[in-house]
Amino acid sequence: MQSQTALTTYLYGRRFDSGRDFRGNLIVTSVPVTEHVWGQKIVPSGFFNLPGAEHVSAVISSREATLSKFNRIGLKAGFGSRRVRMVREGNRYVPDRNRREPETVRVSVNGKRYREKWADGLEVYHNPNANIPLNPEIFPTAMHQVLEGDELSSFTARLTGRWFGSVTHVSVAR
Repeated sequence: MQSQTALTTYLYGRRFDSGRDFRGNLIVTSVPVTEHVWGQKIVPSGFFNLPGAEHVSAVISSREATLSKFNRIGLKAGFGSRRVRMVREGNRYVPDRNRREPETVRVSVNGKRYREKWADGLEVYHNPNANIPLNPEIFPTAMHQVLEGDELSSFTARLTGRWFGSVTHVSVAR
């Protein structure tokens, strides 16, 4: 969950800082990053710009490939004890171009309206230098990241309701 920002920076060799203009509009600034340093280790940034990376069409990651997701989907499918109660709490996307922070939500997984798919949380980082670009339609529900010039564009067919991170609280009713 915490690695998505670092992965974006490493793959594209850019950090995306946000701020506000004098009218309060969100402004995103692209800042080049040439290397990553940890102790004595120095790693060049911009994986997609490295020699040979043109043979990589995209990098796919999931912030939600967790045991908690497995348990939530299993509960919704009717597996396990009917006494188990789950509450998912975390941050979700808000469709507002000027909003920097997600909304905080708390929802019962046991509720009839709760829905979750295996592909929820899937992120596809497209290589702008790929010899064979990946067709986004292969992963229609994933969040796609595309670098165009210095700007990072994100798109998906279904953006509303996307979780940025969550915790699942589990209890057993008596």
